[in-house]
Amino acid sequence: MADDLAGPRQHREELRAAFREFFKTPDDSLFEQVEKDLTVLALRAGETLVREDERSEELFFVVSGRLRATRRLGQLKQLLGEIVRGETVGELALITGEPRSATVVAVRDSLVARMRRPTFERILAGGPAISMSVMRTIIERFRREETRRRASGRVTICILPVTAVKDLRGFANALTDAVGSFGGSVRLLTAEDYEALPAADRAEQGNPHGSLARWFDAAEVTSAALLMLADRDATDWTRACLRRADEILLLADAEASVEVSEVESRLLDDGSSAVRPVQSLVLLHDAVKRSPLGTRAWLDRRAVARHIHIRPALDRDLKRLARLVTGRAVGLVLSGGGARGFAHVGVMNALSDAGLVVDVVGGASIGSVMGGLRAMDLVGEDLVRAARRIFVEHGTPTGDYNLFPLISLAKGKRTRRIIEAAVAEIAGRDIGVEDTWITYFCVAANYSTASEAVLTHGSLSRSLLASFAIPGALPPVVIDGHLYVDGSTVNNLPVDVMQRYGVSKVVAVDLQTDRIRKVDFDRMPNTLSLLLDKLRGPRRHYDLPTLPEMLLNASALQSTGRQREMRAKADLCVRPRLNGVGLLDWNRFDEAVRGGYETAREDVALLDPRELVAYR
Repeated sequence: MADDLAGPRQHREELRAAFREFFKTPDDSLFEQVEKDLTVLALRAGETLVREDERSEELFFVVSGRLRATRRLGQLKQLLGEIVRGETVGELALITGEPRSATVVAVRDSLVARMRRPTFERILAGGPAISMSVMRTIIERFRREETRRRASGRVTICILPVTAVKDLRGFANALTDAVGSFGGSVRLLTAEDYEALPAADRAEQGNPHGSLARWFDAAEVTSAALLMLADRDATDWTRACLRRADEILLLADAEASVEVSEVESRLLDDGSSAVRPVQSLVLLHDAVKRSPLGTRAWLDRRAVARHIHIRPALDRDLKRLARLVTGRAVGLVLSGGGARGFAHVGVMNALSDAGLVVDVVGGASIGSVMGGLRAMDLVGEDLVRAARRIFVEHGTPTGDYNLFPLISLAKGKRTRRIIEAAVAEIAGRDIGVEDTWITYFCVAANYSTASEAVLTHGSLSRSLLASFAIPGALPPVVIDGHLYVDGSTVNNLPVDVMQRYGVSKVVAVDLQTDRIRKVDFDRMPNTLSLLLDKLRGPRRHYDLPTLPEMLLNASALQSTGRQREMRAKADLCVRPRLNGVGLLDWNRFDEAVRGGYETAREDVALLDPRELVAYR
């Protein structure tokens, strides 16, 4: 369906703003010159705007709604990102004359303004300044797309209750307030607002230029974020909310039945569109609950992009949900590093004391263990006590040596026992990775397939053990018939994995040391010489790593270059100064925790206060 720009005033204002942004012009004179040459197209959810490999003769400005860009990758589709109000489609292909590089489909009912090639070329002919402005815009957008992060832009969220929810309106109001605390106008629309409209307006639900569409457009244009509280039933209001949503929050009481509700079956699984807005499962819990349980059963029945555990009575949980749905989330990535990993405890406490938040956490090797504790909502002294109990009070993790080391130097029973006991003590029992309060992942190496594995479901304790299974020092961990070993062998600082979670900021803690370990002899001494030298104590002549230390270091060597690359990708990278704490110095817990805390505190203090806002 096509129309000119004689539509709603807010559409014209949106397009004016998009023009100023794209062409970097200070006023609307350029827009007024070409306004008559623009055509508005209405797209229904699932309708294709452009197809990959088509020739390009048009540039599109998104006036309202949300589009999704994908491209073919063999037999699969690769998601490139989503295009929102005020952004453009097709500028690069129009300039280069090359075929379109992606297929773009409407995620929900959307309006786009079409500019044809002659109009675009006439604008560029206006002078080199405009051409340079367009190129700057394109370069800026490519830089943003390289990180594939979701911008903290305007969003339209549908809250869809799929079970009975205690004080549903109170929850919606609290979430609205939490989103509003970030600044900007936030509005909540409810069925009461819809029913207050004239019946004739409500009857125009399918008309993209009708009174109902204009009502929604006005609410979106005047709001930094628009929340819509749908009914639990398949009412006209619920249908209207789903048609306008960028993201659908499936809201459920965690204690209710996990079965798919009627409204989900009728409106989300009706097969009417192959393209849907992102669906996120939000599970509500009592504030006193020890840990979520049974999340897998909910996820097995729903095709959701993510799940979020929330205790509505806790302000910090509501703020976390608000950051996640508005693209302001902060991710924390923790590297491996043996006993140096105790520093993670100090860093996390320093970040918390400085007001920096954690909305998603992930790690490798010992970073996965410390991250798992944080994901179970431990911080402060609780975090220190839990880490100390695991790695100090129960003895060295690798201390149960094998008499006949056929697979590993250590039996691994001690490590398994203390990890399983720690998870059970904190959560009440072994839980799944998907049952942590804070969204969590850990990286391991799948030895069976020689590939990197990102563990996001299944037993939490087993996943931690897999990520921490140092090759040669600890035995591999079996998961679904596959052998898994230490994640540091493939990705010791998984910032790239964190970026897939759509966070706005990534804080990384890198334990890698730049120390160059040289020796002052030309040939390795024999075994007898090494044994005699060891008896010299502090006056030893041969400064060589022990066998366990060699195994630990060697396991991470192949990912060292990648680790440096990941460090550069982080927005904030803390590198704890640990004064010689080694990979196997399990008896230097307090020293490493203190070093991590002091380093992080100093690094945060160096940040501009305006930068800190994005981490809070």
